[in-house]
Amino acid sequence: MRKATKIPTTEILPLGLLPSDLEHPGYRSGEKLAYEIGDHGFIKLYQVEGRKGVVYWVVATLAIGGSARGYAMRTYGVTLDGTSVRVGAGPHVKRTATVYMRESRVAALAPLIKLYDEGMLKSHQIRDRISSRRAEGVQRRMNGETYWRWSS
Repeated sequence: MRKATKIPTTEILPLGLLPSDLEHPGYRSGEKLAYEIGDHGFIKLYQVEGRKGVVYWVVATLAIGGSARGYAMRTYGVTLDGTSVRVGAGPHVKRTATVYMRESRVAALAPLIKLYDEGMLKSHQIRDRISSRRAEGVQRRMNGETYWRWSS
């Protein structure tokens, strides 16, 4: 499995991100991270090549899967237009970027933070719907049913 490459500082970034947003401020710089935003002060982005060669950015929200069951690590995410997607660690991920939420840049990064928050809501709804269906299937099999239609 090959790793996604880091974003070069000369590349154009989405949502008004600056190359300095991708660098950790360091403890001696005096800048603090807003740890209550995103995933404890940072938000991860993936540049993904989709079907037919379309390249788009995904804001990672909720980690799913993992190596415990033999699957590659996957995550739910949201595209810049608000569509929910799943992103793995495969060859479709071209680049990764970690955006550090400096307190001085929170206002400028508001569109990214809004996308992350909305994507997190959608991700939790998807996860809850899937787990409810699995629980319903277990209950029905325990009741001896072999065929049923889902209630929702």
